Amino acid sequence: SDGIVISEAKAHTPLVYVNPSFEQITGYTGAEVLGRNCSFLQGVEKNQPELEKLRHAIKQGTDCTVVLRNYRKNGSLFWNELRLSPVENDRGEITHYIGVQTDITQRKAAEEQLFHQAYHDALTGLPNRALLMERLREASIKSKGQPDYLFSLLFIDLDRFKLVNDSLGHAVGDMLLIVIALRLEACLSPGDTLARLGGDHFVILSENITTPDDAAALAESINRQLQPPFCLQGHELFITASIGIALSGSDCSRPADLLRDADIAMYRAKQAGKGRHAVFDTAMRDRAVALLHLENDLRRAVYELENGISQPFFLLYQPIISLATGTLGGFEALVRWQHPERGLISPTEFIPVAEESGLIVPLGKWILQEACRQLHHWQCQNPNFSSLTCSVNLSGKQFLQPDLLETIDSILAETGLNPDNLKLEITESILMENTEAAIATLSQLRQRHIRLGLDDFGTGYSSLSYLHQFPCDTLKIDRSFVKSLGSDPTHQKIVRAIITLAHALDMDVTAEGIETTSQLEQLSALGCELAQGYFFSPPLSAIAATSLISSSQPSCPYRPRSCS
Repeated sequence: SDGIVISEAKAHTPLVYVNPSFEQITGYTGAEVLGRNCSFLQGVEKNQPELEKLRHAIKQGTDCTVVLRNYRKNGSLFWNELRLSPVENDRGEITHYIGVQTDITQRKAAEEQLFHQAYHDALTGLPNRALLMERLREASIKSKGQPDYLFSLLFIDLDRFKLVNDSLGHAVGDMLLIVIALRLEACLSPGDTLARLGGDHFVILSENITTPDDAAALAESINRQLQPPFCLQGHELFITASIGIALSGSDCSRPADLLRDADIAMYRAKQAGKGRHAVFDTAMRDRAVALLHLENDLRRAVYELENGISQPFFLLYQPIISLATGTLGGFEALVRWQHPERGLISPTEFIPVAEESGLIVPLGKWILQEACRQLHHWQCQNPNFSSLTCSVNLSGKQFLQPDLLETIDSILAETGLNPDNLKLEITESILMENTEAAIATLSQLRQRHIRLGLDDFGTGYSSLSYLHQFPCDTLKIDRSFVKSLGSDPTHQKIVRAIITLAHALDMDVTAEGIETTSQLEQLSALGCELAQGYFFSPPLSAIAATSLISSSQPSCPYRPRSCS
């Protein structure tokens, strides 16, 4: 099947023989090619890199193998693997060359297909991470050699794309990604590279920009391009993107570092709100590293807690006072972390990390267990306070655990606490994310006589059509409303509305963050039942809370801290 050609070692190396396979491969007959140089097969492509290798071998009189783009008589391209060898006479003089030609067009097509698969995304056909990193590496090398050369990297994350997959299915999600890729391509300039890294993550490598403002303008152009709705299978979808921008000329020495920085900036943009962009600065990286260290330390602390190696966490208890009687009604359990090197770490710093990493599940279980154990101990030591309650915050991750009810049952059985004395506080946003399942779980908790509170009411998003279905006992007014009671008439109206709504739904109301007599008097006048805050007491250690209970009487008003 190989074509055989023999040419003389003269000027222009004319062909003196071709076999039938050569005629079949090229479409030329022997009569048409004998006496001609084989270079006519290259057509106009006389500057192929492999041709220089071939000419050098002929000049040196050595064997060689090259791969050439050749053209048949009908003009169609074929890939020719040519193995050329010189033929010598008995005096050692080269008289002829023998060439063996193999048509490797199919092999080349397979190689190109494999190359495309290796360097392109199967869904959108865009370059993938591997090809992006190659081009990013080339751009980085170029920027080091040319100080005026500037490029940017835009990391694009589609906001709430997971909701599309979860609600409409992956088929619609895939179609949406394809159409989004087309819209993103419309934003590109010549020489730009648009790649899909996987999922809903896209990256644009924009070369030859003149100023950093060009990158910001491209990000704004992208979100304008995404503004019109996407209509897929009868669904009208609106999509925004959070975009992180990293610029060349930073202190990054590797392309992977630049991609990381763009990723970090994207998360900052997402935190600032949907459909925004942020330009990377080193402070972002420092914060990301600090969060990584914090998460590692938190993992170690939770591991040591679970395995009894150390006790890095402890609970504080803030008194909850009945405004009608002024008596101690219960406590809210608040977790604290004693870091071995950094000291006391605020829960506002480590609780979001625990939520994001899933560590809140084992930590939350320990908090619930410790709070129940402590409350039962107080009741055993002070029988007059048998109605004392303890409020424990239940995180979203905990609330969604399939074994939540079994875990709570086990803790109550282990500690001996009456379910009537436990109050679980859940934020309204958690309940609204999966309303039907939330109602079912709350109902089962209520059947166990566990009290339920809706925490931070008014700060998230609510649906009044569902609120009356939540079997809750208490609405909790967030401290942000309480703080402005005396200075912001609007907040006073909001507090009055929350209390009126709660009473209409047969719920009582707890106000947190009370710090002044004026706040206390206004809440009492509005009919608020329970209150907590520094006006009464800061969160107390278990020892201090024990002393408070021992020195109190169930029927005697609690003396506020400011009056003591």
